[in-house]
Amino acid sequence: MSDNREPGDERARMPDDDGRGPVFHYDRAKRLERAPEAVRRAYEEGYMPNRGFIKGLTANPGLRSLLFVIVLLCVVIVGVSVFGDAEGTSVIGGTGFHLRAFPFDEAIYVSATLDARDDFAGEPVPVVMMIQGLNSDGAVVAEKELLAVYTGRELPIRGIIQDFEIERVLALVSYGKITGRISVAVDRN
Repeated sequence: MSDNREPGDERARMPDDDGRGPVFHYDRAKRLERAPEAVRRAYEEGYMPNRGFIKGLTANPGLRSLLFVIVLLCVVIVGVSVFGDAEGTSVIGGTGFHLRAFPFDEAIYVSATLDARDDFAGEPVPVVMMIQGLNSDGAVVAEKELLAVYTGRELPIRGIIQDFEIERVLALVSYGKITGRISVAVDRN
């Protein structure tokens, strides 16, 4: 049985009663004549991948939704990092205050830092900070007053209070005539 196929022509034979089966001819040119315009153009041009990063990410609805989620997550991360207020940080009277508390031996070390300000011009400002140690129920179990004078340069204020199972430290700040509050959990790690 010889196979006289032309290029682009495929034949399938199925056995019949006489040993020869029906012959099916596949003619690509005839099929392309009846195909829609988009199919003919795709066959003539061949595979054309999407060019560019954005076109590749928006090629179909699934990729478009993935791109939307990526953009949304980037916006949330930037928003939290720029506008989020970190625990233990506050601005009182235009000056940034940072509060930290950590245990060592049988005491809690409290460190407050006032940021430097280039626009600070004037008299030194007295700073009175009352630090209170709060237990897990929120009751004040230790208290200490810290005094300092702010002149526009970075100012660290440090104090030590006895550790009576303190969970949080609350600082009541009097910065000149302005008052404020800063709270931070004790970092036991």
